[in-house]
Amino acid sequence: MNDQFSFTNVKWITMGMGYGGSLAVWMRVRHPELVSFASGSSAPIQAQVDFSEYLEVVMNSINITNSTCASSIQSGFDQVSQLMQTGVGRASLKSTFNICEDLNSNNASFITKFWETIITPYMSIVESTDIGGAEINITNALCYFHYDNSTPVLTRMANVNDFYYSRIVGNDDCNSIDYDAYIQPLQNCSYNDDRAWLWQLCTEFGFFHSTSSKTAGPFFGGQDKVPISYYTQQCTDIFGADYSADYLANAVAKTNSKYGGRDYLNATFVILPNGSFDPWSPLSKLTSTDGTVVPIIMNRASHEADIYPPIVTDSNDLINGRTKIQAQLNLWLRATNN
Repeated sequence: MNDQFSFTNVKWITMGMGYGGSLAVWMRVRHPELVSFASGSSAPIQAQVDFSEYLEVVMNSINITNSTCASSIQSGFDQVSQLMQTGVGRASLKSTFNICEDLNSNNASFITKFWETIITPYMSIVESTDIGGAEINITNALCYFHYDNSTPVLTRMANVNDFYYSRIVGNDDCNSIDYDAYIQPLQNCSYNDDRAWLWQLCTEFGFFHSTSSKTAGPFFGGQDKVPISYYTQQCTDIFGADYSADYLANAVAKTNSKYGGRDYLNATFVILPNGSFDPWSPLSKLTSTDGTVVPIIMNRASHEADIYPPIVTDSNDLINGRTKIQAQLNLWLRATNN
């Protein structure tokens, strides 16, 4: 662009959200001669194989929003865990959650896929709670159903499940937990977004949302329900035997070495906005003693909320966060242009 338009002494700013935010920050890290400033909204800059903190933020966000709602959710997952112990219970869960296949206790991958299926609505809705408008947020898409004390807690969970997969995902069919049917299309080397992103997770970042947390694991049915091995096995099953758990661990270490990770970020003039309700925030940088590395924390804001256009339901913290980002960039621009 500089060559095309004969620009001289231009101050380029890279900006992005989520993974795009990571790229924006890393562009400043690797090429400070090209990029003057960067802002990475909800940017995970620490690669991590077992990202169990993700579910901790999901749990905490629900509890802060409404502790009664959180208790109902935990009670529901406890009941699911109990029902999984018997054939009659598993048959009941298949019907309750509209699952296509039988919950065969001898098929571990199917059972884990089931747990992933029923946890996903809670993860997804918390992550997007600030950008879904009045309908898709913690209060109206999760707690709305869990407030209903006139219905059994499993019915409340089933209503959340139906709302998410039917209204948000747009799937009116049953929910498949067939692990092999999930893996096979991803083994096709033709390009698709899911395969491409999984390739990056398996060769650079990890970022896998396990239930291994000592706090969030029990909240969602147990620490063993979605183990990290479930995800590392997918890397092997999709991309081949070379892409083992050890390979992934080494790849993640290389990524952090290359960019510095969260604790050794070698950058200046970087802004890192995050919401306290964003499950990705633990992998960003939330504190700094360097005046040129500026975290901006927005209370109860969700993933990438500051980058979206303002809406009437935006909180004061979110509005002020956007203002701080703009003010910081303006301050740096004025200082370096003098």
